[in-house]
Amino acid sequence: MNGYNVLLLSILILLATITVGAEAAYVVAHPTLMAPGETGVPLTLTIINNEEYPMLNVTIKPIYTFPFGQYSTINKTNITIPAIPAGSSVNVTLLIDVNPKAVDGIYTMRIRLYYSIPNPKLQSIPIQSTLPPSIPRNSTLANSSKALQPYIRLNSTVNATVPVLGYVSIGVDTPFWGSTSSPIQASPGIGVVPLMVPLINTGNVAASNVTAYIRVGDGLVAVTNETTIGYMPPGVPVYAAFLINVTGKARIGALNGSVTIRYFANSTQRDEVMIPITGRPVLVAQGAVWGSPQSPITVGPGYGVVPLVIPIIDTGNTAVTNVSASIALPHGLTPLYSSTPVGSLAPGIPNYAVFMVNVSNVEPGTYYAYLRLNFNGGSASASVPVVVSGSPDVVVQSYYTDPPNLFPGYPAAQLVVYLADVGTSIARNVRVQLAGDGYVKVIAPSNGVVNVGNLPVGTPIPINFVISTSDNLYAETKVNLTLYVNGTGFSREYVIPLTVKPKALLEVTNVTGSLTAGASDVPLYITITNMGNITARNVEVVLNGQGILQPYVSSSNPLSALTAGRLEVGDLEPGQSIQVVFMVDAESGVSPGNYKVTLTMLWNQSGSLIPFIQNVPLTVKIQPSLGQSAANLLVPRSIASIMFYVVVILVIALIVVAIRARARRAA
Repeated sequence: MNGYNVLLLSILILLATITVGAEAAYVVAHPTLMAPGETGVPLTLTIINNEEYPMLNVTIKPIYTFPFGQYSTINKTNITIPAIPAGSSVNVTLLIDVNPKAVDGIYTMRIRLYYSIPNPKLQSIPIQSTLPPSIPRNSTLANSSKALQPYIRLNSTVNATVPVLGYVSIGVDTPFWGSTSSPIQASPGIGVVPLMVPLINTGNVAASNVTAYIRVGDGLVAVTNETTIGYMPPGVPVYAAFLINVTGKARIGALNGSVTIRYFANSTQRDEVMIPITGRPVLVAQGAVWGSPQSPITVGPGYGVVPLVIPIIDTGNTAVTNVSASIALPHGLTPLYSSTPVGSLAPGIPNYAVFMVNVSNVEPGTYYAYLRLNFNGGSASASVPVVVSGSPDVVVQSYYTDPPNLFPGYPAAQLVVYLADVGTSIARNVRVQLAGDGYVKVIAPSNGVVNVGNLPVGTPIPINFVISTSDNLYAETKVNLTLYVNGTGFSREYVIPLTVKPKALLEVTNVTGSLTAGASDVPLYITITNMGNITARNVEVVLNGQGILQPYVSSSNPLSALTAGRLEVGDLEPGQSIQVVFMVDAESGVSPGNYKVTLTMLWNQSGSLIPFIQNVPLTVKIQPSLGQSAANLLVPRSIASIMFYVVVILVIALIVVAIRARARRAA
């Protein structure tokens, strides 16, 4: 609404107020900005009692004339007010419809008032006229009975001035394909794509119940020709979205269409639009890479299953949808599936066709894949080079043991082998197995197998094993472990040479000692000889009497029990012998005979990080004690000895008898 209309509206409302000022009751309208065709518009009316009598049981009945009408969703139009005191006013609100054929202007709306007032003849104030001063001269007395009634029923018709100065004007801009965030080009045969029609309300009244309809032709088919928008405030752009099938019959250029906008109840607006159809897409396959565009890899013969990625780009000026690709490859390159979806392509932005291809033991070289592209509105084909050039080459780069020197009898030593792929493609599904020989065994993994997986080019990785060495090796021994390396398309075998250094061979060459049962602080002499070729250093010997012998501990030095059974010998050169002496106690309850005891020898060798231990069983002889010898004499051992003892007893008995007989004779 412009300034002129506002000024005109203000003047007319003021004049209307002045002209009705002499009436007993009058109505002033306070309309909102309303437009032709608008429905359910609120219209506020002020009912003013201009006289000294109250208006009672007031009924307000609008009389609808062009361009106003009753709001279609409300059946009751009358409004009842109990009372309007003299000199007071009451506001009421109606919902009205505005005829779509109305034009800008000022209209009069008639209001019929039905009400009662107190009978002036029954009031204390003097009456100076035939009719009460508050009764309008155009009012009709509802009761003319000569009997005085307490109330007089009146009715009157008053006019309210209502301007219609609002309007709705919906502008239609050029349609475009796609969406507001991702517009696209449409070409003949592209298929079903969204068409966006920009709309804006350039009027001064909000449009409600807005629905947009579209009509197209020239090879365009509306899949959805209607869209509901709802509410359109002034100045706020909205978009009507339709699904249009762009068939192959559509011609390139700006095609005619029309958009009809329906708003309010029956208001309509029709606009012609030009729908753009651009040229056809041009799809190009830009080479092929193995792996991924971000991390391409080199593939060699026997590589196995690997992704083959072919970039697809639309070099035209039209977007394309529903792109799919199918591939045919030469012998030795086998796709797991021959077709794959690509999706949509915007001009200049690549998308990718991805195939999983099994690369067998083909010869290195350049092969050609036949690629066919299908899309909405057409198809294309291309011959794409596929390169098989690289091959893995897994080698043993280095290895070491921990500890660095291996000696006989090591229960667990670590062997670390570094593998590296020095080829031109990644080694896949790498599996390593270590096999020992007669001198070295693989302890962990128990089967010697380690699954490495994929081994990238140029990145060495450590493989860990645990090995043990045989005990009885007294000369330097060369051992060869075998490392088997297998992977997709290759198999290797490597020898891991190791050296097991000898250890000293300590033997007990003599044991002497006069041991009797129950004897104490008796020397036991043991001679130890190094029979090997390596010096045994820091030799210690420990005697374990097995319950037969105990180290002697002096009662005057009980702490000597801590070291009584251990002797420090020092170094033993190859061929050197040394005699050690243990002071021992023999158990008193043991029977005479030969018994086994153990001599434990510990020593170090140059290059060894752990000491060597050797247990040697010894045989010691326990002689009988004096008491045991005497008792043995009394114990019969054979029939002859028994006869001997019988004869001795008989002789003794005869001697005793003879002595007693002589004594009797003498008496």
